[in-house]
Amino acid sequence: MPETGLMDKIKPSDVENSRMQPSNKTHAYVLKTDCKEVLKVAFLKTHKTGGTTVMNVIQRFGHVRNLVFALPRSTNYLGFGETVTPNAILPAPKGQSYDLLINHVVYNRHAFRQIMPKETVYVTIIRHPMEQFLSAIEYLKGKLGYLKKLPENNSASAFLRNASYYETKDHKWSFTNNRMSFDLGLDHTLYHDAAKVKQFIRDIDQDFKLVMITEYMDESLLLLKKYLCWSFRDILYIPRNVNIKKVRYNFTSEERKAHRTWAKADYELYDYFLFKFKKLVDMEGSRFTQELRVFKTMLLSVRKFCVSGQYRHRWLKINKTTWNEEFEVTGKDCEYMLLEEVPFLQRTRTQYIRKLRRYGTSPWIVHRFNPAKIRRPTIVRRPIMHQQPTVNRRKYSRSFNRARLRRPR
Repeated sequence: MPETGLMDKIKPSDVENSRMQPSNKTHAYVLKTDCKEVLKVAFLKTHKTGGTTVMNVIQRFGHVRNLVFALPRSTNYLGFGETVTPNAILPAPKGQSYDLLINHVVYNRHAFRQIMPKETVYVTIIRHPMEQFLSAIEYLKGKLGYLKKLPENNSASAFLRNASYYETKDHKWSFTNNRMSFDLGLDHTLYHDAAKVKQFIRDIDQDFKLVMITEYMDESLLLLKKYLCWSFRDILYIPRNVNIKKVRYNFTSEERKAHRTWAKADYELYDYFLFKFKKLVDMEGSRFTQELRVFKTMLLSVRKFCVSGQYRHRWLKINKTTWNEEFEVTGKDCEYMLLEEVPFLQRTRTQYIRKLRRYGTSPWIVHRFNPAKIRRPTIVRRPIMHQQPTVNRRKYSRSFNRARLRRPR
């Protein structure tokens, strides 16, 4: 149970009445439902939380259905350290709107609603702040400038003992200071403002239908399946971007306390949504536990089939259960699940640009949402001056000296 803060005000009835609770018309435990498959989803991908795995799931869903992605023009970021802007995304085909948004970007309610349709469902994922911090340290300490100062051994402990020394002054580049809250839109100057943090969490709770928890990935995906009226085949996954050489730390109580103070906003965020997530799972009842067991068994079969390379020679048959019809996992399914983030994104972007051209839309058009607010550059007309051609004296001097050296004496 969380110690203090927003948690004290949450009751089971609040969770039941939350927007995160699906409609009574949707029942997860029968094959024929009257729910409609949700096609418009914005996934706010937070850093070092398992977001690449969820991104892969939603990206495959969009590929199969030929949906319209809000894709970055070049990198894998829709906005690095900032929210989405029109000049950062490829345009939608003529007469269509975006269906899916899945890349890294800082959340901003107004900016997102200018791009995504009003019926879009918002989901995100968060992780225990200490685990997120460790993942960032171990992954970035040899790559990111401000983390290169850390010692090779016990890097996380060294950082916690003197965080103000190691931490960067540029908040956009910080992956160790309340990064999850920053990705979800909290200004870096408000990390320790208790009232502002509580209001920020309420806003996220209002805007997002589901906040997934990394430590409960399978349960999170089952809830996603239910809320979006998807199928088992849609949420199959193989963990992506996993650190197989994870360093184990034995933190002292003082170091853990120091991190809780340092990442205060992230702890408030995590405690709130972890408590709420567990309540939501508890309310699903025993049938959810049975479905989870089936899903875990299915995942083991799929991972063994795909990772071993068997998909190159045959398909994997998944038998019918109480929660799914019979279906087959194909070689293409495995190929997509095994793709890393950047190659998959490059493939998606290439296919999407071809789609734009088929629809007669130039992929390089920049759609501006607020033309009235655009500042146009002032054109300064200068008189044409007739100048003598300038001589590169250094180059001329070198060539002259070389010629003089070659001259016979």
